[in-house]
Amino acid sequence: MNKKIQLLSIAVLLALTTQAQLFKYGAEAGLNLAEVKTDNFDGSSLMGFQTGIMAELKLPVLLGVQGELKFSQKGAKISSEDLVLSYIDVPVVAKFYILKVFSLQVGPQYSYMLNAKMDGTDVKDSFGSHDFSAVVGLGVDIFKLHYSMRYYHGLMDVADGGGSMENQYIQFSIGYWFSKGDKE
Repeated sequence: MNKKIQLLSIAVLLALTTQAQLFKYGAEAGLNLAEVKTDNFDGSSLMGFQTGIMAELKLPVLLGVQGELKFSQKGAKISSEDLVLSYIDVPVVAKFYILKVFSLQVGPQYSYMLNAKMDGTDVKDSFGSHDFSAVVGLGVDIFKLHYSMRYYHGLMDVADGGGSMENQYIQFSIGYWFSKGDKE
């Protein structure tokens, strides 16, 4: 019985893989409009940039899964100083397609902090090295071009020590798919 379940699982996996309409990969870049949510101080938005690589597996049921690996700047403007938090981000979003080119996106993101600077001064010791976020957004994929707008809401306290601090930001991206495996 156990062997039959294993063989059936492999057959289903192979069928899904061979029925996938599209596997593509590319690069993207864009802007982050970031702030940190905290009780300790009032901050305003800080603009940062992001760039990285992306890959998507699109299934025949207007559903796709997109994973990314990117460098991303977050933070906030506190009083007259810039708090810049630099991360390696790994978002994985499910893409629910509408009319084959528009998508609603939702998923998690893991982030690893590379550095933290307050007006050029290293303050990384004041922060944890990991972050986890919820992601929701909209995207457009037309031919080899990719556009997206996403909201990221930090679910972890990134500050070490007193108080709490969560990353929040809106991200605007434009990308280019190097491969296009569908038959449009």
